[in-house]
Amino acid sequence: MSAMPRSLSLKTKICSTVLLLFLAGSWLSVYVAGERLAGKMTTLLENQQFSAATYIASDVEGKLRLRIELLERNAARFTPEILADPRKAREILSSLLGLQFLFKNGLVVVSKDGQGIADYPVVAGRAGASFDDQDSFRKVAATGKPVIGKPRASRFSGKPGVVVAAPIKDASGQMIGALEGFAHLDEPSFLGQAQDTRLGKTGYIVIDVPEYGLIATASDPSRILQPMAAPGENAMLDKFVAGYEGSGVTVNSKGVETLTSGKQVPVAGWIVQLVLPTSEAFAPIREMRLGAYSLAATLSLLCSLVLWLVVRRLLAPLSMASARVGEMSTGKREFTALPVSGHDELGQLLVNFNLLVAERKHAEEGLREREAFVHDILDSLPMHVAILDNAGGIVAQNEAWTRFGRENGLAGDYWSSPRNYLAICEAAAHGPDADAAGAVKTGLAALLRAESQSFVMDYAGHSPGQRRWFTLYARRLQHHIRGGVVVAHLDVSHIKLAQERLKQAHDALEQRVQERTRQLNQNVEELRRAKEQAESAGRMKANFLANVSHEFKTPLNPIIAFTGLVLESDLTVEQREELEEVSKAAQKLLGMIESLIELTGLDSYRPQAATVGARTLLDLLLGELAPGARDKGLALTGTIDPQTPGSVVTDLNLARLTLVKIGENAVKFTATGGVDIQVASRRDNDGSAELCFTVRDTGIGVEADKIEQIMSGLCQADTPLTKRYRGLGLGLTTALKALELLGGSLGVRNAPEGGSIFTVCLPLPENEPAREAGEKAPEE
Repeated sequence: MSAMPRSLSLKTKICSTVLLLFLAGSWLSVYVAGERLAGKMTTLLENQQFSAATYIASDVEGKLRLRIELLERNAARFTPEILADPRKAREILSSLLGLQFLFKNGLVVVSKDGQGIADYPVVAGRAGASFDDQDSFRKVAATGKPVIGKPRASRFSGKPGVVVAAPIKDASGQMIGALEGFAHLDEPSFLGQAQDTRLGKTGYIVIDVPEYGLIATASDPSRILQPMAAPGENAMLDKFVAGYEGSGVTVNSKGVETLTSGKQVPVAGWIVQLVLPTSEAFAPIREMRLGAYSLAATLSLLCSLVLWLVVRRLLAPLSMASARVGEMSTGKREFTALPVSGHDELGQLLVNFNLLVAERKHAEEGLREREAFVHDILDSLPMHVAILDNAGGIVAQNEAWTRFGRENGLAGDYWSSPRNYLAICEAAAHGPDADAAGAVKTGLAALLRAESQSFVMDYAGHSPGQRRWFTLYARRLQHHIRGGVVVAHLDVSHIKLAQERLKQAHDALEQRVQERTRQLNQNVEELRRAKEQAESAGRMKANFLANVSHEFKTPLNPIIAFTGLVLESDLTVEQREELEEVSKAAQKLLGMIESLIELTGLDSYRPQAATVGARTLLDLLLGELAPGARDKGLALTGTIDPQTPGSVVTDLNLARLTLVKIGENAVKFTATGGVDIQVASRRDNDGSAELCFTVRDTGIGVEADKIEQIMSGLCQADTPLTKRYRGLGLGLTTALKALELLGGSLGVRNAPEGGSIFTVCLPLPENEPAREAGEKAPEE
């Protein structure tokens, strides 16, 4: 195998770090300064070039305005009479020396029909030529204002130029002709300067006419009167056409990156462009950057050399100390203090090293003391503890381990260092404890291979004269340099013996529990049979009561009917009173029998849930109670809380029966005042919701010690006051039975101002229906 590469020296690391920081700082400074300077120079170039474009555009603007103003001013000299005489018109043209200088290709007077009248200087065929097909004449005729025409080659001289035309008007302001002048684009007094001017070595000037998509003139003669770049080919030209004025970098239609500046010529709608390739425009910036980077590279090399020499000299004592420490670590030199040659950081390091030497000697002494202390602790433990190396050899053990071996006949080195514990387990695998020995060997081997971190096992180690059990704890040493495993055996014989005694007691208790369970099952079976007999007797009783009640109704119906017929005949007052008492008694008896039939019928009734409106239940209750309340002169009222659900899912027959029985009970025990019924919903702490009917009366009330007796059913509170209101007490019993089938509840309490309050609550479903606004029921 090849040798491992040596680590970098401290001198190299320091030099590299400092040099890296220096180079990063210097080169970053050069880069930032260069970028800032380049940005400023770029802005300066753009501003200078835009200033030049502004100057040229202003010059072109002035020259065009001068020509337009002179044409417009001299057009006023032509009257209809002069236009009718070509000779006079030519004389006037010949006298216009200023216009002749500005329009060296000549001046032409055109009639309103577009026919040439006169020209100067005279060019054959121009005076009688037709001008109505030229854009300049059509625009003048259409607008009545001076115009600048489309740049084109003259059809008479063939040279590129542009027509400037002004209208000729009569006294009424009507156009009667036009005065046109054709100026050559290369005239020094016009655009000749733009054609002759160059920007640097490769730059150029272009004057564009966006209205016609033409280049009016340019520094490159080959581009005069050529089409402009199509939209999308030159981003800056597109911006200039859209109205932008300024400078920017773009790629032109030939694929060359350029610095382009543009300025509008408002009077003509032209655009003056100054174009300079960036390779030439930014050449000084590139040269400046190259010089700065070259200077930075030279300084970096020089600083690297100086830094290396300085660091080498400063770290010479450190190199000497490092060599001697290396000799100490290999045993070639005694571990002693090093000479201190200075008071700088290196000198302080050597001083600290010498202190470390003294501290190490002191630590070695302390380590020997700690090892003795650890051995004392291990020897004091009741557990049999041994330390194994990575091969399973016993490298150390406590006194309990050695004593156990001695007491069990494991003399010599069989049970102690340097014996291999795995070999001990292997030898024991052929004896009476073969299974336990094999399991211990397997677990310890996994720990030594670092396949697990801990191992716990219970095993029996009986001797001929004693039953014994042990728990083995083994754990891999995590922080020891050479690894290994610590093994501990704990004698748990007393615990095992106690567990055996506990198991015997548990078995005895289990047998007793089974016997008691059999007896309990027999008692449960007897109770089940007794319950079935009681339920059978209850059904027989209910059937008997129902049959008897129907038998009682059979003779009562004719009694009531015939009593009614007799009351309709002529009777004495005494006879009528006696018969009315008979009729009332028969009606009361019939009511009791019907109540009994209702009560017995509930035993076999099966509720049928349906959606019932809260208002419907209240109206049914008020309708049932109204006759009785009216007979006694009682006020009967009912209200529904606005937050009450509009409906409830319940059995209508059972709900009506419960509410009517409670309401009739309130009317029965109320002599004066009235009965008020309030309907509202409430929600308990467990989240369940109920629809509650609260029946409040102003009657005799209920004694506190009799409420539980009344709620038990089939009885009444036995007081002299209640004996005035005769009955079997079946109303509350029937209500309680029906309410039980509905899963509802009944509450009873006395009102503070007198009377009693009965509250009937019916369960609401989890998802309550939409709420209806409550309204007070009409009083009865």
